[in-house]
Amino acid sequence: MEKRVIKKDALAGIIKKMAQSMVVYAPVRDEDNVLFKVLEEGMEPLLDFDNTKNAPKNFFFPQTEVMMRYMRTERGRELSSVDMGVKEAVLFGVRPCDARSFVLLDNVFNDPKYKDPYYIDRREKTTIISLACVRPPYTTCFCTSVDGHPFSSEGVDVSLIDMGESYLAEFVTPKGEELLKKMGDLPQADETLEAKKQELSDAAGKAVNGAVPARAIKPWMDENFEHPFWDTIHQSCLACGTCTYLCPTCHCFDITDEVKKDDGRRIRSWDSCMSWLFTMETSGHNPRSSQYGRQINPPRLRNPLKEIHTRIVHPLRQTRRLLALTRHDRQRPRLAVQQYRIVVVRDARPFHQRREQHVPRRINLRRRHVRIRRPRHPRHRA
Repeated sequence: MEKRVIKKDALAGIIKKMAQSMVVYAPVRDEDNVLFKVLEEGMEPLLDFDNTKNAPKNFFFPQTEVMMRYMRTERGRELSSVDMGVKEAVLFGVRPCDARSFVLLDNVFNDPKYKDPYYIDRREKTTIISLACVRPPYTTCFCTSVDGHPFSSEGVDVSLIDMGESYLAEFVTPKGEELLKKMGDLPQADETLEAKKQELSDAAGKAVNGAVPARAIKPWMDENFEHPFWDTIHQSCLACGTCTYLCPTCHCFDITDEVKKDDGRRIRSWDSCMSWLFTMETSGHNPRSSQYGRQINPPRLRNPLKEIHTRIVHPLRQTRRLLALTRHDRQRPRLAVQQYRIVVVRDARPFHQRREQHVPRRINLRRRHVRIRRPRHPRHRA
């Protein structure tokens, strides 16, 4: 691993010089906020800041992206791929906690069985330069509780450590060593800087005050699923989804098609488990109909009989009996619970033993039109 020294007053110039020949994403001042943006002419990359308002995962996993296009022609429906136009890029100024999140996202989008070409292409063409946290920026930082560290180089190609008058640059990966060629002739680091780096690393680790019992959270949640604590959390939640958008590891998305006349495109967009649409089923049933249910993850049936009444019986009464069955209990379909989902099982008796079921032709349930057909005699079936 190559280790070089970069003067503080020279680092900003090196980054701006690289921006002339390649795409560079860097933290810049935008009014009262610090945001990652494409470094353009006239912009100054920030070197002394706490953290950015937007998560750097946006450059590998965009909030919205077109996956494919399709059109209707005389020969039928034709599909066309989208040229993403991904170029060689540098992501500068990432904090070690955000850089470590890329390793976790790799497990999702670069799985040996399922590979996402959109994410992988951007990831492979981007070199990540991190700024170590010599002084943890917030009192709520808790990276050491999840096996991280303010000086961690996990998920990083080049690590920069503030040594006072200069930066110690560690070129961790082959991509980082390739970037060294574009930085010019930099002096080698000596053993004195190595010893000082160890002192700063130990001090930074002790300065992290936020202690989160990460490994004790799941056992506690298993035993306190109905704890009153959840009532105090969900009442103040606005379901805006900001927590999932800013989280460096949240990766849920939705795929939709937009069609205009004969042309269409398929779009992937970020999604949030805090939204009521996240768990809405096509039947109109929502297993997480309240914010309380969305705060507790994953959902499960606490009391099956109570859940059947609140999720099935009561909604049926509110919609004037969705299935207008006869008054005899034997004529009602059976209810079954399968993998936390309530399903209506069809009456298994022969047709001649059933009485005619007066089923409404169409009902409107939460603006979703559902058509229910009458049971047909076997001889009339195709």
